[in-house]
Amino acid sequence: MAGRGTLEVCPVLGYGYASLDVNEGGFTADVTSRVLSAGFLIGGAVSSTPTLSVVPSIGLSYVNQKVKIDSDFFPLEESEDFGLVTLAAGFVFNQKITFRPNIAIPVGLDDSDPTYGVGIAINFGTPRGSR
Repeated sequence: MAGRGTLEVCPVLGYGYASLDVNEGGFTADVTSRVLSAGFLIGGAVSSTPTLSVVPSIGLSYVNQKVKIDSDFFPLEESEDFGLVTLAAGFVFNQKITFRPNIAIPVGLDDSDPTYGVGIAINFGTPRGSR
């Protein structure tokens, strides 16, 4: 979504699901995890040339995570709600390829550590201003 000036605001929705069957030394368990998130990112270009744009962003999301373990020895079902602050810097090359390192910081979650990631995106559309 376009914002005012050089800043843009983008809504963000996320869904993740993972499952695992464990069978080790007589211990069996079915483990599932589900993550739902909703929030927004705010960012904009701070430097731009025809070949490179630097686009920092900050995001804020609400996250609900549910973990379930089906086991005879250790059954468990737990759900947690927390916030997530995301800081990122996008490096856009030739308006086509974006390299985006980021850090995600959980807020309101006990014993949690930040996570680090890198995203790569390719734009197959027509660059802005060339239509």
